[in-house]
Amino acid sequence: MVKLDQIIHAIPTPDGVNASIDGTVVTISKDGSSLTRDFRHNRISVRESNGGLEVHCDLPRRKEKALCGTWAAHIKNMIIGVDTGFTYRLKAVYSHFPMTLAVKGNKFVVNNYFGEKVPRTADILQGVEVKVSNK
Repeated sequence: MVKLDQIIHAIPTPDGVNASIDGTVVTISKDGSSLTRDFRHNRISVRESNGGLEVHCDLPRRKEKALCGTWAAHIKNMIIGVDTGFTYRLKAVYSHFPMTLAVKGNKFVVNNYFGEKVPRTADILQGVEVKVSNK
């Protein structure tokens, strides 16, 4: 197998998105919202480059090469999350026990899950918008 002398994943930042590095902590921000994450490893580094960030490793082994790609994907997801945000759609289906879904305050409630008498609840994080519709 061919040995690499270094691996570099270049991650461009779009206009209006700011990326800063303080030691091993990467902060991505735009218009008052920001995401922060600590990327700590003794052989892999995240550094600023012209127009974005770089994930860099000298003489990577197999696991370090994989971790570089993982870190690059995490940073790209942080940029997308701050820039445009994420939307998740859940389609709830049933075959025998008809369940109902509802949002009550900051709780998501599922009634009659597999015919259970006790409703299941999940906390909704702050800043997250949840809608239940019959589409």
